[in-house]
Amino acid sequence: MRSTAAPAIVDLSGDLSGDLAVAGGPVFALTMVVATVRCLLGAPPAWVAGPTLARSIRRWGAASGALAVAVIVASVASGRGADLMLWWLGPVTLFLLGPFTWMTMFEHRGAARDVSILESSGTVTSNAVFRRVLLNGNYHLAHHVLPTASWWNLGAVDAEVLRWRQQQPDAAEKPTANLRHSGFVDFHRRLWADLPWRS
Repeated sequence: MRSTAAPAIVDLSGDLSGDLAVAGGPVFALTMVVATVRCLLGAPPAWVAGPTLARSIRRWGAASGALAVAVIVASVASGRGADLMLWWLGPVTLFLLGPFTWMTMFEHRGAARDVSILESSGTVTSNAVFRRVLLNGNYHLAHHVLPTASWWNLGAVDAEVLRWRQQQPDAAEKPTANLRHSGFVDFHRRLWADLPWRS
């Protein structure tokens, strides 16, 4: 008999939306930079649950920051600052404004604030091609439920979360515990239909 215990190391009743509920593109990137700085200063934001995650953010944030500073200093010192803007900062900004936002807007879009992870994190089942390109990043709820899972296991984690959710007492009232979409086009079609000027 399958256990009804949550298949996670994260408290599923906890709030995760907060600052990330409306994040996307450059806003998301800036949120991550601010969170990293706060972790480095010893005052992590509320959504950084636990010292292990804070240490990981400090470690990788410091490494990424050091690399970025080194590249900028080397580019400016060698007189290649314009090339840096053209071939690095420009493309990164365009990516954050375009494809990144298009592919990640579903993560918390439409979620109420101060609700559980199950009700504030979205999932796009998508197709095999997109799942491979995104390294299963479309399973966003699974990523939050079990953040230590390898990318190739996120599909299985997502399936386990659904099975667990269906066994809970309020499953009939909330048959879809998280924000689920069959694909990215499906999500953006719904988003477009809900725009204020189209209602």
